[in-house]
Amino acid sequence: MNKDKEKLNEFIGELRNSDSTKEKKAAIKKINAMAMNAEAALDELMKIVKGRYDFSLQSLAEETVIKIGEPAIPLLAKFLKSPLRKRRSKGIGMLGEIAYNDKELIDKIVHLLRPVALYDLKYETRLDAIVAIKKLIKRKKNSESIIRLLGEVLRKDGMPQNRLEAGEALALADKKLAIEELLKSMDRKNYFALRFSGDTRVSAANALYSLSGGNYSVLKETIPYLFEHLKNDPYPVMRITVVQPLILAGGWDVVEEVLDIIIKDRFYQVRSVAFSTIGVLLHMKPKKKVMRAVIPLLKKIAREDKYEYVQSEARDLVEEIEEILKEENIE
Repeated sequence: MNKDKEKLNEFIGELRNSDSTKEKKAAIKKINAMAMNAEAALDELMKIVKGRYDFSLQSLAEETVIKIGEPAIPLLAKFLKSPLRKRRSKGIGMLGEIAYNDKELIDKIVHLLRPVALYDLKYETRLDAIVAIKKLIKRKKNSESIIRLLGEVLRKDGMPQNRLEAGEALALADKKLAIEELLKSMDRKNYFALRFSGDTRVSAANALYSLSGGNYSVLKETIPYLFEHLKNDPYPVMRITVVQPLILAGGWDVVEEVLDIIIKDRFYQVRSVAFSTIGVLLHMKPKKKVMRAVIPLLKKIAREDKYEYVQSEARDLVEEIEEILKEENIE
């Protein structure tokens, strides 16, 4: 037996036999210092992690188990099947930290977290799993297994908070892979119960907008899909949601077509969001020809829309455009 093993066995013995919290802490600190070679201490450490001990002692034991890493995964995986929600959540958190510390373990641990993220009966536990996975996507943005899982969560979870977290996580992933998953989540045909899919699809559309991070050119490829939703989606909140990323992604090239569509929409909020977004484009070097082309449509809305609020917004936008057109530096 080499000296390191002898020392480790000595520390394990102190941990096993001492009744003093102070002595146990001292032993764990020594084990922590040699954690990469301390697999033999796992059983004693896990007794503390699972037991009712002083908080600082338990935290130190958890930190050491996480530092030991991969050998601890089978023991922590058992936590995920515990009838105790707090224990399941603890297992999620510790497994997530192990994966974060070792990128090579991410896919393995995500596979373990998948059933919890999708099917745990407690929405809080599912949320814990989603939060842990969100942290991992920062380490491995192109992980297809994570991106697919987050897409599933987005489509299946009934809790808005969980969908929001999954959408925010997707917004951190590889742009191309995340866009594919979000477009899938926006498509009605990917839902068994269409009538209940509206809010979920809106969550996906919001995540798509967030994914741009202000660089709307990354959404260029989504323009045909966004137009399809604006024209034909039966859920009004979805039409309201897609109009902003559509205009920002397409710029002045899509404004006239957007106005042609929304002028007929029964929900004034669609037009209101469109007007405010067009207002943003006014500061993005518009061309006279394009701006002049949309004025007749805006004037038509200002005359004929049945909502006075919308009429007023359209008139204000026309005035702002006409004022800009007077400036000599517009090409």
